[in-house]
Amino acid sequence: MTSNDVLSAYTEAASERMADPVNAYYDIVDKYGADSTQALIAQSAARLDLERAVKENHEEAAIIGAGTENISPDAYGVLNDIVSTDTYYVERFADDLPKLSRGQALVRADLYAGTQRNTITEITALEIPTLPIYPKDSRLICKNFCTCDLDIRFLFGTGNADVYWNLDPDVKEACEDCIRLAAQWRPLQIRAGQIIGYKSVKEHDVMVMKMILDRVKVAA
Repeated sequence: MTSNDVLSAYTEAASERMADPVNAYYDIVDKYGADSTQALIAQSAARLDLERAVKENHEEAAIIGAGTENISPDAYGVLNDIVSTDTYYVERFADDLPKLSRGQALVRADLYAGTQRNTITEITALEIPTLPIYPKDSRLICKNFCTCDLDIRFLFGTGNADVYWNLDPDVKEACEDCIRLAAQWRPLQIRAGQIIGYKSVKEHDVMVMKMILDRVKVAA
């Protein structure tokens, strides 16, 4: 299980890595102008630095997820696929920088950092059987915009774990699917490598969870 302190520290560092190249580019634009040669060079530098930040963020997430720097060959395969995909999208992001304001670009960069944290879960999940659904699944109402995460707690004995679907506390209105899964996976039990205890949840239980979430938000 990854502690909240570790997750918070990771997210903060990942956000800074993604933001630094963006700020460096707009600092040059502010000084020399968007159409200057310096800005063109700065955009190329930002692309390289964003690619590097993507790689570093996912590698750090993989180490956290695996609990060791010596991650398995299977984990490396998954990690390389993730980095390759994210690098493709961040290159498109770099191409769009001249069309965006600094504020817009920083928001977009921070979205990358948020999704990069999911690598922690993906690497950890290699140690358990395939789950019925994952955060950001296209079958969810919120689809790729989902910011929930999985809390995987390994238990004594081979192939034993409890999996919790955790709602993002910073999201004001979680979707119905995620609320239902958060109620169902309390926890989702895995025993001897098999998923058990995947029970349905009554509408009343979902409504109770909504009420609890609303009270927490009001108190905050």
